[in-house]
Parts: sequence; structure tokens; C-alpha cells
Amino acid sequence: MNWLKSIKLTFGSGTQASKLWIDEAEKEREVLLEATWQIKALSRNERYAKNMELIRSVPGIELITGMLFLTEIEDLY
Repeated sequence: MNWLKSIKLTFGSGTQASKLWIDEAEKEREVLLEATWQIKALSRNERYAKNMELIRSVPGIELITGMLFLTEIEDLY
């Protein structure tokens, strides 16, 4: 994002608009990071930890996809 902030635009309106978009993108990134941390913490929960270990052994399934499966399907047995 820093390189976007460093770009000098010709008109003030362009500078203001780009600042708003950059600020919005930074806020969205913070929300995404917080959600990812919460999902990671949930995956370590006693209820999901063992199944997460199993499901992540499947190639291509990582944290988000694994938790999506486990929370939607609930009980694998």
C-alpha cells in the first residue's frame, strides 16, 4: 500500500479519491486479518483440532477450507 500512497496525482480530487480507496482497503485488510486469527483460534479448539489435522492432510485443503467443511458439516462420524 505504501507505493500507492507515494503516487503523486495531478489533481487534488484524484488524490482525495485515491486516499479514500486506500483507507478502505487498509480497513478491509484489518477485518480479514482479524477474521483469519479468529478462525485459526477456533481450529485449535478441542472440538475441531483433531478433525482439522485429518482434513488438512488432504492436498489443497488449508485452514479456511478445512474450517468451512468442519463448521458446515459439523460431525464427520
